[in-house]
Formats: sequence, structure tokens, C-alpha cells
Amino acid sequence: YTLGRSSAASDVYKRQVYAAGRIHARLALAGHTDSIEKAYDYLERASALGKGSIMPDVVMIKLGYLLNTPVEMAWFNTVIDKLTIYPIIPSDLRSLAELSDCIGSRCSVSPEIMDEIFTRLITNNSLKSSPKRYAEAFTIYGFYKTNKQNDAIKALELFNQAVQTAPREPQCWINMISMLTAMNRLDEAEQQLTLFKTNETFGGNPADYHRLQARIDSRREEQASSKSTNSGAG
Repeated sequence: YTLGRSSAASDVYKRQVYAAGRIHARLALAGHTDSIEKAYDYLERASALGKGSIMPDVVMIKLGYLLNTPVEMAWFNTVIDKLTIYPIIPSDLRSLAELSDCIGSRCSVSPEIMDEIFTRLITNNSLKSSPKRYAEAFTIYGFYKTNKQNDAIKALELFNQAVQTAPREPQCWINMISMLTAMNRLDEAEQQLTLFKTNETFGGNPADYHRLQARIDSRREEQASSKSTNSGAG
């Protein structure tokens, strides 16, 4: 893939450079070794041109792990710097969600680096002007903590922060109540579900309430069954 001529200062040119990098990254993953160097070249240029966007940097990180080639610490540092200096944009959140999903399968990013990245994300003041985006940041971090680090307590804290940040977003409530249920904190889960149900401004629907209540009831039955079995064994 060859990039057409364009003005380096234009947004169109920036998108073209990034797109070229993505195309060559896909070709490299498909076995076209001649595209590896081209992918990194375009993505590094896209990173410099894009200033605040972490998309090119995250693609380079993932590509390195997927191709089993060296992953440079400089790429992580660039992500951290951008999340610290520039306003958070939707593509940043998507990129971090994709990177989080890769952890544990092919991407072996250390927990310390990921926690630093997410800390810079959720402490970026630009998010305070967009409660929904801020809640999404807490949510992505929360799912990373529970799914990749098995840290349910921290995940619950983050899901609760998402609810406090954007209480009108039903999915934030669903995530928090589901986490409480998974942790067998069933009384708390039921209390939060009652609050969710009784305040219609939160935008939930009966199907959500039913699913959440069914999960809580199922957990209660499992606990009762376990106690009965243990009592019989004694």
C-alpha cells in the first residue's frame, strides 16, 4: 500500500498515514513480512502527526506482541505522556479497551504499566467535562482489573465511581450490581437494584431489573444449597 501525496498539515493526511499503518499491520499479521517495517514506519509517523491520539502507539504495541517482535518501552511512555498532556478523546478509550482485551492472551504488558496508563487516564481533567466518557474510563479500567488482574475489590470501586460519575447511565448500574453479585455481596446488590429500580431517571428497563434479580436469586440458591450440603456432611 502506497500513500498518496497530500498536505502534511491536514487531518486527511493524518488519517491516511494512520490508515496506511493499519493496512500494513494487517498484512504483516497475515504473513507479509515485507509489510512489517512499513507498518511501523507509517504508525510512528501517525503517532507524531496525531499528537494527542494514542491509537497509533497502541497498534504498534499490539503488533509487537502479536508478531513476537520487540515491544519498545518508548511506545508505552508516549501513551502515558499523551494521556497526561492532551484531552481524552473517544478513540483513546477504544484503544485502551482493545489493549486490555489483548492482555493475557498475546499481550504481556505488566500490571504496573497498565495501572500507570489507567491512572493517567482517569486523572485527566478533561474527562470531568464529559460524565459519560469519564464513566466509560472507569468502566474499562474496572473490567481490566477484574478480568485480567482478578482484583474484584478494585473493580467494584471503579464501577461504583462510574455510577457516581454518570448515574443516568443504566449500564454503569448494571456493571456495579453484577460485580456485587459475583462477589456474593447479595444484600448490597439487592439494595442497589432497589435504588436502580425506584429512580426512573436512571433509565433502566424491566428486562434489566429481571436479569439482575434472577442472578441474585440464583446466587442465594447456590449459597443455600452449599450450606445444606455442608450441614449434611457434618
